[in-house]
Amino acid sequence: MKSKQDQSDKSESKTRDIKKTLEIDAPISQVWKALTEAEELKKWFPLDAEVVPGENGSIKLIWGDLYAWEVHIESWDEEKHLKLGYQLSDDYINVNAEGGTSEDLINNNTQQLAIDYSLESSKGKTILRLVHSGFGADANWDDMYDGVRRGWDQELTSLQHYLKHHLGKKRMVSWSIIKPDLTVDQIWSRFMGEKCFNALDQLEYLKKGDQYNFVLDDGEIYRGTVLYLNAPMDFLGTIENLGNALLRVKIENFAEKPEADVWISQYDATDQQIQQFQSYWDRKLGSLFT
Repeated sequence: MKSKQDQSDKSESKTRDIKKTLEIDAPISQVWKALTEAEELKKWFPLDAEVVPGENGSIKLIWGDLYAWEVHIESWDEEKHLKLGYQLSDDYINVNAEGGTSEDLINNNTQQLAIDYSLESSKGKTILRLVHSGFGADANWDDMYDGVRRGWDQELTSLQHYLKHHLGKKRMVSWSIIKPDLTVDQIWSRFMGEKCFNALDQLEYLKKGDQYNFVLDDGEIYRGTVLYLNAPMDFLGTIENLGNALLRVKIENFAEKPEADVWISQYDATDQQIQQFQSYWDRKLGSLFT
């Protein structure tokens, strides 16, 4: 996968964009399906999805009982262009510079945002261009903008991983979340310290494309390739000794307390395996942050 440097517009404009360009080793028909079909979306992006295809249709992305995000299809040009529009949720809470919480909407107004996908074929591969636009240019938007930018880095990597290594396979996810009363740096240190991944020394020199080997405090081993590393907030890598699964460790700082989670995507796993990982990481996070 090739990725151009992020580009953002925060000049004198009232809004700024997130722009990504990727070369995906898959035909354009498969990439289009992955973006527009509910069963395909579930294999790389949300836990569940509902799609009403075509212009004026909709795509609903669902993460269990925690998040649901519905977008309106503004443009549908099959295998060429897909544009999705939505309004910022009215319940967004912003933490201000003094550490307090503002109950006001960002800019005291609802905001229209859009996600624009453009696709083209190139020597059997697909060039995917994404523009996520409409983010406010003022500082109130910084945490949200940064979180979405980082999120696209990882979700598009997940898309690439699915299409290249697991096409057509069912994805199952264990996802453990906690909101500890700690700073982002403190949470990262606990995740990567000796009571969990034992990875602080490795993270000093690891970069995208490197091999990693995390030996957890109880002897569990995760080894694979680093796909995305943004300390102290994000780690994404394959778990080669777990059927080339994906491990994602993420810390968000949108609201009053940071949210920390461990997400493991497996393909062709059994319900029992997923339940075991879910139980393991629920207990692990509980003990790590108490």
